[in-house]
Amino acid sequence: MDISKLPLMADGKIDPNSIPLPDTEERVRMLEASLGLQILAEMGAGIQGRCYLLDDQKVFKITDCEEEAVFASHLVDNPHVLFPQVASVHRMEDEFGAFFAIIREEVGDLFNEMNDEDGSLHRICRIVWPFLTGGYDLSNEPTFQIAMRKCPEDIEKLAAIYRDLKAYTDVTGLSVSDLVFSNIGRADDDRFVIRDFGRNTILTSEHAKKAAASIQDVPQPSMKMC
Repeated sequence: MDISKLPLMADGKIDPNSIPLPDTEERVRMLEASLGLQILAEMGAGIQGRCYLLDDQKVFKITDCEEEAVFASHLVDNPHVLFPQVASVHRMEDEFGAFFAIIREEVGDLFNEMNDEDGSLHRICRIVWPFLTGGYDLSNEPTFQIAMRKCPEDIEKLAAIYRDLKAYTDVTGLSVSDLVFSNIGRADDDRFVIRDFGRNTILTSEHAKKAAASIQDVPQPSMKMC
């Protein structure tokens, strides 16, 4: 993008409203065409990208976060119970720079109307989560005691997520900086996994360098999609 052609304001600075932004829908169409994807529905969007459900029940995530793509690429050949199974990671470029497609296992929310009809388990676990990750002594914490009586297996799985991630980082050098409660989901086999892992500081580790080199470059489709 040639910024010299952008209009200037009276003070000589570039008018921020004139700066073109990437068209995510156009990027999705290009990846869909180049990779032969069949998208059934959009699942949701966040700061780091959008997720779509594919016809084979996998999830396609589009993101411009290189860190997330590198982490996902590492998981392709090094699967771990803490994370979704990743089938492939692809890179494409347009005039705005690189963006990535992550094809991974579908991971639902921790709780839904089937396993938490009144929403109480979700509320309890969301309240307890900061205590689990904050290094607190929970032996006399009333909220924690209530949680352990109501859903002990779920609380133990949450505690294991945080505990095992620290061990994982010590071994691989790959870290997750945005480990918030909403980024944890439940896989089809009932295991709890970290389903989002971008915006971290992992690109200097040897594992990350190897994973970055394994991301598959995808050319843009020869004809612009309508």
